[in-house]
Amino acid sequence: MMYLLVLVIVAAAIGYYIWYSKNTWKTVEVATGAQTEEVQMKYALLQNEGVRCRVKTDENPANMAMAGGPLPETGGVSPSNRATLQVHAADLDRARDILDRNDTVV
Repeated sequence: MMYLLVLVIVAAAIGYYIWYSKNTWKTVEVATGAQTEEVQMKYALLQNEGVRCRVKTDENPANMAMAGGPLPETGGVSPSNRATLQVHAADLDRARDILDRNDTVV
């Protein structure tokens, strides 16, 4: 009985952690191919302003094979690359203000 109670508590803690981690970060921008550089610049800007943010990238190998790899006109960036700029939920309004103020710079 005690084993079952511990198992339920551990499962609940893991579930809460997963829920909390997914709801802590908010997506601000998603870009693919050559536009991923803009996401990286915005990330650097937010980091310099002290905003908690991160860039998640993914590359689908199947898409790269179909696309024939990186294209020269994209600066060597694969069109199947995707970059997602995420900001901590508590910093979201501040991040949007910073990005709006610096829209012409980025």
